[in-house]
Amino acid sequence: MTEIIKLPGNLFTIKKDGIFLLSSYNPKKEIEKFISLKKISCGIFYILFGCGLGYLVEELLKQGTKEDDIYIFFPDEVEKEFVLKNKTHSFNILDKNQLQGLLEQKLKEGKKPEILALESYKKAYREIYKEFENYFIFSLKIALENLKVTMFFSKVWLLNFVRNTLTGIERNYYFLDIKNKIDKPVIICGAAPSLNGYMEEIKKNRKKFIIFAVISSLKALITNEIIPDAVFITDAGPVNSLYKDSLPPDLPVIASIYSSSVFLSQCKNHVIFFDFKNEIENPSFLLENPSVTIDAGIISRNISNGIKIFAGFDMAYSLKQGSHSLPHPFYSVFKSTRFLPFETKLFSFLKRNDLKLKESKITNTQFLILQNYANNLFSDFYFLPSPTTLPIGKELKCLDITDRTENLDFNRYLKENSQQILSVIEKIKVTFINLIKNEKTTPNLLAEKSDEKEQVMGKIEKLIASFSEIKM
Repeated sequence: MTEIIKLPGNLFTIKKDGIFLLSSYNPKKEIEKFISLKKISCGIFYILFGCGLGYLVEELLKQGTKEDDIYIFFPDEVEKEFVLKNKTHSFNILDKNQLQGLLEQKLKEGKKPEILALESYKKAYREIYKEFENYFIFSLKIALENLKVTMFFSKVWLLNFVRNTLTGIERNYYFLDIKNKIDKPVIICGAAPSLNGYMEEIKKNRKKFIIFAVISSLKALITNEIIPDAVFITDAGPVNSLYKDSLPPDLPVIASIYSSSVFLSQCKNHVIFFDFKNEIENPSFLLENPSVTIDAGIISRNISNGIKIFAGFDMAYSLKQGSHSLPHPFYSVFKSTRFLPFETKLFSFLKRNDLKLKESKITNTQFLILQNYANNLFSDFYFLPSPTTLPIGKELKCLDITDRTENLDFNRYLKENSQQILSVIEKIKVTFINLIKNEKTTPNLLAEKSDEKEQVMGKIEKLIASFSEIKM
């Protein structure tokens, strides 16, 4: 049982199961002493495990910490209700699900995280604190890895933006601008093994659905005579060029402006950029979501009033079928390898050192984070269950080409917004120059390739020239 007790001098203390968590005489003085033993710095952001009825927040603010650098995780609802009712300063309440994103954001700002917790709180909420501390360490590791990946791919995303925009001008690409929703259910096909188990059902009910397919699921769908309404690509790597042979000529490709420019330059299909307008208005120079299936899910929500269903979005591996639906573009490559047969490659995921069991399914840390992210995002969606599928949203027991979404002309948009786009291209130029100079903190892909540097700068200048001509 938790109690808030009023003291003389308009002070309060907190008592849990008969034990005071703060001084019963002068809680403010106790907090001042606690903070005086810490090295408070503007280069640190603080995560408070409980806040000593708000006195910890007051003392940190007094020491010069900004409100934006103070986050509170409440282990006890009684304290939370009291603090919210009596607060004198604004502060941020931290939900565990927000922790990884917060760590990434603050690390990008150059700030280090630190947990502040009174010893009395650690003892009173021992199990909760232990779980929170472990999750903090886990989230910090993931955030650091994500930042490394972001730094590594930042140049690739910049190059893809430049090349894809140039290709879009030359080929008159489109960008997605949704006017009206369609009253038809959507199936979003990922590329995980469970997709194979639903091929017959999807084929049988084909005309009842809009079908969105991620690029890596396309070969499996087409082999089963299922042609989706659109295919999605967001991955930036050149290996995506392997998928081009699976593309039917009339199938629209919905892509990120940061997706593989190698693939899009070789693709003869109509290309629609789903994030171009947002990236021009507020450029981030990075992919917003960690999975192309998630992007397809978000767009399906925007275009349809019907139910949305994930198929083949497993977040787990299969001991019978491996890691992907079959066949896939790597099938023939692996099968033709004499010394490393296809079966060995198919189950190479077993060599990973981060495999975990969840609900009797083989998964890993990244999949579990992705599942949690997708569950929060798509709680109103359905998923087709299988022995290898972790749940996303609600389970679905069973299962005409639609009106094409109106798309605005790519070049017309460029003409109308040439000034804004020129400023973005200038940002790209400055960012790219900074990246190739920053040899110490960023993996420098072009460090020893001066010819390639000049070539890229030439492409950026060409892009600027293209927009200058449009402007005129």
